[in-house]
Amino acid sequence: MDTSKWPKRYNWMIRDLTRAREADANYLVGLGLFCYTEIVGRDILKYRNPHKAYFKNKDCFDLFLSEYMGYKKLLEENGNNLYDCFRNGFCHNYSIKGEKTGVYDYYEQNSLKAIEELGVDITKGIAIPKNNKKIRFLVVKPYLEDFIKGVEKFLKESKQIEN
Repeated sequence: MDTSKWPKRYNWMIRDLTRAREADANYLVGLGLFCYTEIVGRDILKYRNPHKAYFKNKDCFDLFLSEYMGYKKLLEENGNNLYDCFRNGFCHNYSIKGEKTGVYDYYEQNSLKAIEELGVDITKGIAIPKNNKKIRFLVVKPYLEDFIKGVEKFLKESKQIEN
């Protein structure tokens, strides 16, 4: 996707995340994605509430994740855990919180059946099996794709780019 006509702030986010992914820096991309998910959520709340000075970090994260990236169902199923385990885990512990965690670039074709049998939505980048909430992982490629679509949705909504 060509983001060159997007506002610099968002163009740079996408460019840096894409370059880091191409360099196989999955943990760095994960850290950036979770920080930027909160930042873009804050931008949306500021756009919607221009006179409000403060927004809770989790509210910013949850808003962007659910309304713009399409993770509403995952959020509803896991509540506060997503912000704490993923965003706070990466930003403060440098890993996802949980018993078995990991960061992968994409879902491997030969693993899809086993992952689906765990109840994981393989179209999303945050993977938490339905039967074991202590297993958590980030799959960078689908999360980054959803992130880019979410930013684009916001930029069109706020008329920062054309439809």
